[in-house]
Amino acid sequence: MTTNVSRDGVYFISHSRSYYEGMRLFVAVPYHAPNEPQDREYLGQVARIDALLDERFGIAVQFLAPWSAK
Repeated sequence: MTTNVSRDGVYFISHSRSYYEGMRLFVAVPYHAPNEPQDREYLGQVARIDALLDERFGIAVQFLAPWSAK
């Protein structure tokens, strides 16, 4: 679940323990299934991980660059 979005990054909540600081990933903002014209993809990097209640984690991702798979 996304809790915060800015032009520099996104913060979301996850139950997954797979994320780690420095991890690179692709992020779609906003996300729709199927894709919609306003959806944008970015190459991002995990900047921070916050331990939350109920075995959840807050994941802060910094956008590094727009992604275009052409």
